[in-house]
Amino acid sequence: MRIVYVGPAISGRLIHFTVIIATIETPMPLFNANLPTYHRYFGASVESYRPRHARRMPRPTSRPTSRRGRSTQRRRWFSHVVDRMVHAAFVLLVGLAWLAVFAAFAAARAEAAVASVGPTPLPPVQSRPSRVPLMPVVLSPLEQRLFADAADGRFDEHTLISAALVAAGVEHPAEITYYQRRVDAMIDRLACSGKVAGSPRQRAQVVFEFMHREMLRGGYRLDGTNLVTVVESGRFNCVSASILFCYMAERFGLDARGLELTGHAMCRLHFDDETFEVESTCPAWFHMTDDPARRAELVA
Repeated sequence: MRIVYVGPAISGRLIHFTVIIATIETPMPLFNANLPTYHRYFGASVESYRPRHARRMPRPTSRPTSRRGRSTQRRRWFSHVVDRMVHAAFVLLVGLAWLAVFAAFAAARAEAAVASVGPTPLPPVQSRPSRVPLMPVVLSPLEQRLFADAADGRFDEHTLISAALVAAGVEHPAEITYYQRRVDAMIDRLACSGKVAGSPRQRAQVVFEFMHREMLRGGYRLDGTNLVTVVESGRFNCVSASILFCYMAERFGLDARGLELTGHAMCRLHFDDETFEVESTCPAWFHMTDDPARRAELVA
């Protein structure tokens, strides 16, 4: 430390100004804390002369200054992540535990309530009005006669052909008589030919092949359910062909019945000791009886 004194001095009779400079070695500053001091790493520098508020502080960097500092930072980051994960797992486990306790408590309360008062009756379900207005069904006189005749499960006044014509929408008795006579005329023609002879199966085969050759000439049509279309143009489907074959087989003393399947109709012949299914839409059905696989394929 240096101490400078400036002031008057007396030397004999003359008074003059004297500057006394003294150097005193001291281990630490006595008056000003901002005097230059020895820095630990950088030694004495100009920065030590400035006040603390005016000193330029080094800018912090994200990268550590040494390998030791980098490893320390990694350990701190890993420890922080582990702590956060442990905390989240603990919170989740506590939440699940509380949820399980609440569910068990609610189930116990519900069982106690059911045991005390019994099952709670459900409120009555109010029927919703139908969006489709119900229209009164008006039957024609022919339809009324048909339903009255079929009330006992059999036809007394109607044949299978006349009943099918009424169901097809024929409204005049004269039309029913006309189509009935046309079908009967074809049956009489077959009967006069003398070909219907032999065993029941042989007779059924003759009737079936005559029906396809002389009456069902228009081929299969998906919408050929109307029996009027069958008589006029010969177009048929499984329903109309089965009705016609059952009627013709009955006229020749055969027991033929309709067989309803899912989306399909066919016939079944009842003989004395066996039954025989007939695919009414296949003209060569009786010739395929020796090939069961082919017959099953056609039925499918």
